[in-house]
Amino acid sequence: HQQVVVMLAAAGVVVVFIPLIGSFDDSYAVFMQTKELSELPVWIIPLALIELVLGIMIMSFVISLISSALNQFIDGIKKGTLGYTRSQHFVLININDMMADILGEINDRAISSNAIYDVVILVADSDQVAKARELLDGNSFPCLQIYVRQGDTYNQETYRRINLCGATGVLLLKDGAEPDPFAADNNALKILFVLAGWKDFTATLARRLAEKSPVKFIVEMSNTIASSDIAARLASNNGNRSFIVVHPPEIADRLLGRSIIDVSYYRI
Repeated sequence: HQQVVVMLAAAGVVVVFIPLIGSFDDSYAVFMQTKELSELPVWIIPLALIELVLGIMIMSFVISLISSALNQFIDGIKKGTLGYTRSQHFVLININDMMADILGEINDRAISSNAIYDVVILVADSDQVAKARELLDGNSFPCLQIYVRQGDTYNQETYRRINLCGATGVLLLKDGAEPDPFAADNNALKILFVLAGWKDFTATLARRLAEKSPVKFIVEMSNTIASSDIAARLASNNGNRSFIVVHPPEIADRLLGRSIIDVSYYRI
């Protein structure tokens, strides 16, 4: 809104000074400081000076707005608070020590397909954003465009912001910040409850399943039977499985393997 007000103010100044300066071209040139005041008649110079000062003030405000917007954009990149609007991307929720290996698998598939894949890594806070960037440092994934984003992983709006419904693959990793397997599984189950209650997402899973092109949705759990059983119940959707549950040793293979593409291979 500020930008609109500033532009209207600038246009208003130029228009108001047209009858005083002599023409639109002269008024605009004075406002934009592209015309020497000495080129104007002597009696117009005081009026031109007033318009010139107003122009300098407005343009200074415009520059400050642009600078502020740019700083916010850069800050958003650093903190991972920007959104993601494209589709056909992979989404990794949470991070752990296997992330680099998983990205390597996706990158290898992209190389073999002669394609560039987008990968959105979603974490819960700025500390994990820093950890994700640390894990990415020193690794090269030439065929991946990687976007690190942060947000409340227990809030549906966070997943709207990264267009989860448009994703080709979704991988919910065990939270590497939780050394206790039970706590890590509890984190994953809370996220699953959020996604299971999001009608847009469950409708997308059902539609893609019916089209024989299911979303590659994988959930990494520990070997705890109770946690896997709860996840299995959440996966059930009118007799179909919306996602598969795997254990850490299988995660990279399942991400790109046939078992996440062919519905007949879905098993828990």
